[in-house]
Amino acid sequence: MGAWTSPTSPVPADAGVENGRGTDRVCDYRLRILGEPSGIGRGEVDINLASRKSLALLTYLALNRHQPPSRDRLIDLFWGERFEQQARQSLRQAVYGLRRALDVDGINPIVTAGETVTLEPALITVDVWEFERLAASESSSDLEAAAALYRGPLLANLRLRESSFNEWLDLERARLREVAWQVQYRLAKHYKARGQDADALATVQRLLDLDPLKEKSHRLYMRILAKQGERAQALQHYHRLSELLRQELDVEPDFITMRLYEEIKAAGEPARASRLGEEPDESPAVPAARPERFVAPLRAAVLVLPFKNVGETSELEYLAEGIADDITTGLSCWRWFPVIGTNSSRYYSNSITDLAEIGRQLDARYAVTGTIRPSGQTLRIRAELTDLLTHHQLWARRYDVNFNEILGVQDDLVEKIVTSIEPLVERAEQERSLRKPDRDITAWDRVMRASLHRAKMTRPGMEKAIDLLHEAIAIDPELSIAWARLAQCYWYDGILGWSESPQRSFEESDRCANRALALDELDWMAHAVGGLNDLWMRHDYNASLERTNRAVDMNPSSSFARHAAACSLEFAGQPSDALPHLRIIMRLDPRYSSNAAMLADMSLCYLQLEQFDDAAICARKAMSVRPDYPRAYPRFAAAAAHLGQISEARAALDALLEMQPGFCEAYLRETYPFRDRRHFDILLEGLRIAGLARE
Repeated sequence: MGAWTSPTSPVPADAGVENGRGTDRVCDYRLRILGEPSGIGRGEVDINLASRKSLALLTYLALNRHQPPSRDRLIDLFWGERFEQQARQSLRQAVYGLRRALDVDGINPIVTAGETVTLEPALITVDVWEFERLAASESSSDLEAAAALYRGPLLANLRLRESSFNEWLDLERARLREVAWQVQYRLAKHYKARGQDADALATVQRLLDLDPLKEKSHRLYMRILAKQGERAQALQHYHRLSELLRQELDVEPDFITMRLYEEIKAAGEPARASRLGEEPDESPAVPAARPERFVAPLRAAVLVLPFKNVGETSELEYLAEGIADDITTGLSCWRWFPVIGTNSSRYYSNSITDLAEIGRQLDARYAVTGTIRPSGQTLRIRAELTDLLTHHQLWARRYDVNFNEILGVQDDLVEKIVTSIEPLVERAEQERSLRKPDRDITAWDRVMRASLHRAKMTRPGMEKAIDLLHEAIAIDPELSIAWARLAQCYWYDGILGWSESPQRSFEESDRCANRALALDELDWMAHAVGGLNDLWMRHDYNASLERTNRAVDMNPSSSFARHAAACSLEFAGQPSDALPHLRIIMRLDPRYSSNAAMLADMSLCYLQLEQFDDAAICARKAMSVRPDYPRAYPRFAAAAAHLGQISEARAALDALLEMQPGFCEAYLRETYPFRDRRHFDILLEGLRIAGLARE
């Protein structure tokens, strides 16, 4: 079986067993199913199983230990094409054969209890269990151990004739490969942060072997090469990636990868020398030439400067650089403002001390700066956002992190910083647009003013936002952000019942989203709104899930993208999968402009799960945050009715009907497109108990 081992306890000679379950003893069975060779053994002795199907059955039991499968489920997977009686007999024979092969002195890891079959964890160690435990750790040594355990795909090269099992196996292989990818990615970032570039490059190469089409791996590879001064190699790697994507997927690299390429290309030789810790040949107070870069006219560019290490540990230089690079990547996902990253800003920050002058040189309106200071076992990380035109500090926050935990929390820390900065930049731009005389406002200013009105989440506010966005498009028909935000406004107009015809509002929203994508296929907001329209207009749940998930992939820091994904999941019948997105919004963006809608959607998820107490709590919070948000009221009314709180349910329904006189079963059916009729019935039944008229 090979050399994989795990600590075990000795087996007492007098231990008993009941139906395969050891009562107080531990046995050293070892199941090895990652990579090749796969198999089971006890101690150093391999155990021969009767067939590949026996190993497949054992693997399925191991990966479902927390939810023991029923005999019916096992029959469907392994003998689904046989008649029921024959299939049950085959299952009995397979389980009997496994128990017989594994039985040692009355000890057996196979447990049969009624209609279920499972494994006894105390009697067997499985490499997948240990791999997943180590992969969840924040310790670099645990991650290295997890990486070593992943020797290849689950049950490598094993296929059965039964398509149902093969489909399950493919899904599990993909899931574990993604876990392995995350392990290697976190390790690569750890090595990069510690300046272990050779280890980082070797780890990134393993990432590319796991998934050669994942651009995040390629970007990390390019960053490491650029940091080493190998700018030409980094640029060559980008061209190889472009060719690979064209051949395999017929697509171009995404926006973030393109931007990284341009930043490395623009950095030039002075930045290269600076990265190596050397002085450039010439260091004029104000450089004569500016690097080539992306800067959209009349838009606010955000400059990210390298974070300063104010400690004495040189290792922190790499961590400071990594955090600034990750902030650049995160901010670039927003798309509506250009981001000038550290590859472009490093030279200027080394040769110019005045922050405002750096901004003038790079046409930046805002700057993100920060420091890293060690204090014992704690790292104190401070981030700031400055308006370079007014010299005002718009935001600053300090984060204290245990030095040994930085590997596990760095991504979360960066996401918190990015999620905080974007709305502050937008708010500053909105205020700037309001200070301008009406005769001077541009298309961009109109977009910013529209955002202020949309955020009010009132019917007059939404109408004003729609008017401003139409004006912006009349001035600049190629402004994709105006089309995307207009799509969002029309969707709100339909979903909140402000439109005379919600369906027409959804159709207009869909038209605007498609126009935005025609102008910029990487516009995450247009993908998110388009996915919502797939749901509400076409009831195409799979398309909706695909597009909203893509929006999250494009901009994981966007609360709206995550909210759209949660909506798709809850109406597709997956409320348990929707809740994590909503909880991330609560954690990362407590000032989310659609907090009431987010809480109302949490309530709806709990309603679907028939957790009525939680549903009522969330809906009540939503009504407290925004008493004028109508979609919270039917969810509270339904939850309260199911809890027997009839007077509160009726009061909520009365308030809703006063706010939205047209609310009725027909509106409910049009704007609550549940895939699972049972979920709609839970909501409708509660509202009928509360007093909603039947139709």
